[in-house]
Amino acid sequence: MTSDNKSKIHTYGHVNESSWPLPFGSGEKGVFHFNKEEHEINKGFPPNTNLCFGVPPMVIFDSMPSTYHEKACRVVESRKEWESLDREFGCLTFGSKKDATPRIDEANERKKRKAELRKASKTALDVYRANPQEIEQKMQKRADEQSETMRASGLEKELTKAIKG
Repeated sequence: MTSDNKSKIHTYGHVNESSWPLPFGSGEKGVFHFNKEEHEINKGFPPNTNLCFGVPPMVIFDSMPSTYHEKACRVVESRKEWESLDREFGCLTFGSKKDATPRIDEANERKKRKAELRKASKTALDVYRANPQEIEQKMQKRADEQSETMRASGLEKELTKAIKG
């Protein structure tokens, strides 16, 4: 049985063909990178452009720009000295980590308040369901006290008009 399908042999070096990937059988293996400046493919990893030799990644300095401390009435150039003067004179510097106020999460505060209100309303409903007549008597007694206060003030007619109208 013969097949009419024949594989086409690829020829490298066409005008529109790029130099990547490398031609099969060139013998070059490994990691390659594209050099943007020279516009060519080079063997190996790209060079590290963020080299910092002899400098540790993080250094905390005690020095700071000369700043006038208002309470001590002198110029200070050391953070440690500034903090000791703050403690000595009872000052509070904005941005100090020790005295920073904790951030209040508004969403959690709303959730807590909502839970408290639900609990209070459930308790009130349970009390009413346990003895509704007693609660209704208390409410009627309170309404009578308010109407008596209204009569004693002499504003009964105006207040009843306002309530009805």
